Amino acid sequence: MRTKRQINPSTWTSFWKHLGIITEKRNRFKKDMSSVRRRALPQLVRIGVNPVTADNVFAKLAKYKDPLVFYYFSKLFRRDPETIQEWTETNSIESAFKKLFNIFQYNSLDKLRIRFRELYYLNELNKKGEGWSFQAKYTGSGSVFNIKLSSFTRLFNIADNRYQYKPACKIRTKSKVILCFDRILGERKIHKFIIIDKQGNLLNIKISVDSQKEVRIAKAALRKEFDTLIDSPQVDKKLNKLSKFLKVGESKHFVLTRLSLFHDDYLVNISPKYNLPSNITEYSIYKNNFESICTPQKSLVSMRFLSLSKNKRTQINIDVRNYQTSTIIGALILSFNDKKLNNNEKKQIREDFEKDFAIPLDTFISVKDIGAEEIYNLILNSNLRRSIGYSLRSNTALKIYSGLVQQGLFDLPEVSKDEPRYCINRNCNNKYTPVSKYSYCDVCGEVLLPGKEIVLSKLNDKNNCNYIVNVLKKWDIQCCVLKRKILNKSLRVIQIRYNKDEIEIIPIINQLNENQVLLLGLRYLNALILSSKDNLDSFSHNNITANSLSHFIYKCDFGTKAEFINKHTSIVSNQLNSTRNEIHNSYQRMSDNRTYSAKERQVKNLGAELFEADCSILLKYMFGNSIWLGAKTRGKAVPDGITAFPILGKKQGCFIWDAKYGKGQKVQLGGDDKNKRYIIEGRVNKSIKENGFLKALIFISNKKNPQNFENKYQKFLRKNKIGKFKIVFLKSKQLVDIFDHFRSNEADILNNQHIQEIFVNSIKNLFFSTKNNRPAEVVSDSKLKKILNLNCDSYNLHRINRVSV
Repeated sequence: MRTKRQINPSTWTSFWKHLGIITEKRNRFKKDMSSVRRRALPQLVRIGVNPVTADNVFAKLAKYKDPLVFYYFSKLFRRDPETIQEWTETNSIESAFKKLFNIFQYNSLDKLRIRFRELYYLNELNKKGEGWSFQAKYTGSGSVFNIKLSSFTRLFNIADNRYQYKPACKIRTKSKVILCFDRILGERKIHKFIIIDKQGNLLNIKISVDSQKEVRIAKAALRKEFDTLIDSPQVDKKLNKLSKFLKVGESKHFVLTRLSLFHDDYLVNISPKYNLPSNITEYSIYKNNFESICTPQKSLVSMRFLSLSKNKRTQINIDVRNYQTSTIIGALILSFNDKKLNNNEKKQIREDFEKDFAIPLDTFISVKDIGAEEIYNLILNSNLRRSIGYSLRSNTALKIYSGLVQQGLFDLPEVSKDEPRYCINRNCNNKYTPVSKYSYCDVCGEVLLPGKEIVLSKLNDKNNCNYIVNVLKKWDIQCCVLKRKILNKSLRVIQIRYNKDEIEIIPIINQLNENQVLLLGLRYLNALILSSKDNLDSFSHNNITANSLSHFIYKCDFGTKAEFINKHTSIVSNQLNSTRNEIHNSYQRMSDNRTYSAKERQVKNLGAELFEADCSILLKYMFGNSIWLGAKTRGKAVPDGITAFPILGKKQGCFIWDAKYGKGQKVQLGGDDKNKRYIIEGRVNKSIKENGFLKALIFISNKKNPQNFENKYQKFLRKNKIGKFKIVFLKSKQLVDIFDHFRSNEADILNNQHIQEIFVNSIKNLFFSTKNNRPAEVVSDSKLKKILNLNCDSYNLHRINRVSV
């Protein structure tokens, strides 16, 4: 095998590039070695290498075939001498330089490439930063130094099959081991690190990766390796000194030079002009925002400090992770951004920070709990990405989440079969003991969780409905769950009946589009929508009663039955108002059929759905006792609605109606068998019989009637032996005319008994009367106009304020 002195320059160039050292063009150096020595030696002396030692190393490396070996060797050392000092386990820069040269001189090129590869990864770790901090109790199961790197990469490849993870190297020092592996992204390698430092019976762990998912995978691998809970360290410290520092901007070791915070829901950045390292607390914009700045557990996002260390003045960034920025409930973390700092600098800054502010970096600091309702909102708000891990650091948050899991609102956290769960109850003797077989603690009965870092399962309508139904049953309120659809959007509707009043509760997880919200408001006028998103305005604009899912469930857990009954009563009392609010839009659409055609072009069947809804709104407004069956029994063979005449307080009779929206020139009225079933079922219906029996079937259409309508349905009635019954064809424009007549005389019809009787009798004669042997009739415009004009003349005779002649 060739010695290193015989290796040609191209091989050395490849070797240095592999270590991340960019090689300069050789024509920049003179052929003699004086230029190499002149450029490299002074820089080595400047960082603490003895000139004599540097000269000796230069002389020995000058004998190599490549004259630039010394230049690149010194560049490797100068890049991060403190890290090399730790890696070589030496006490000084001088000793580290000597030991590094000995490793270089006595190892073969292949072995040297492996050894120096560790230096490359240590340098990359400094660039990346140490990342997330965790702790674990060392149980003696699994050796820190004998961990197999392949077991980690195998778990990463299984859990995240989008990329390929490969082991790189394992670096061992006095007390800790650094696991280095790569994620392969095309030709690019992204470096990942796990640092494990054993201190007595405690494992201090730092995970330097690029996503929350990778953090969770790494924690799962460590949990499996050591068979213990991997938890973030947490302390109970006060933030008084930090709050005081934010007021003055200076401490013994630091100056405040930049700040980012939330102010009135806006992100505000405060920094000096030209980004100079000066104290920012005297700026007017800083003073204006100081009240929110002095509460770091809520508003702060990040801070930049100037470190006043004797050795080196460095600007450092500290990210404030709290419930607003990182879904941490009951604590916050001051996360030290330690990129491009060597180990000594990191250690010095951490020590200085703890001396000045009496709080540690990269550790959970307990803060006052946010309110229970805010916790419900954070956990149940589906605007947030469900893949984010929630750090439940307070007893209140853990108790609320455990309760929701126990009541079935969330599925148990998904874990692999061999992954342990833990009891998180602080007072339980079973606390933090790994359990693999059970879902609940056999000592205290609490839900067993993988840890305090919870990845919430996705909310779903089924679980929400089951939870609400269980609460209602506990309060002895009758309810049932129905499956419905609105424009291909599946819904679960909880139908509630209390004191003969009926409302619907509809939990909605996903976003609804504009047309779906429109139809929802028309179908369910007495509904309460529970949304898990911040979109309540979109419902209120459509006159829909809506509440946040989190607020409702919070009230279910902490409220009373009386509060729910009050809500139920208010929804029922607002039912008429909802109809009145919708009537203008329905009237406009019914008056101009082009609206339905335009909607039909947007979404299939939307025009037909709106036409049916508008018929229901107009009938309900006029007659009050009108039920839109199509809203509640979608897809079943039932007529679109039933209408009675309750305004006289007598059994005046009912009619069933079917809205027939025609897309072409002709309108389809449905098969005879279906219409026969409508009539027969309506005649035996208990509710219809109580209101004076079924007396008519009315087709309401936006198109002209079929030419043979009357002959066809007269034969239909005779054939099926349906006596004392009428089938009517009514155009939508005629329904609008009846509605105009009602609106014009509404006050008199509702308040004058004689006028009420005139109006009701005229409509009954139009819809129910079979005079002149006409059991099937197409209402003509002239006949309707004549009836309405006669009504107006009769009204004038009975008005209260009529003056006698």
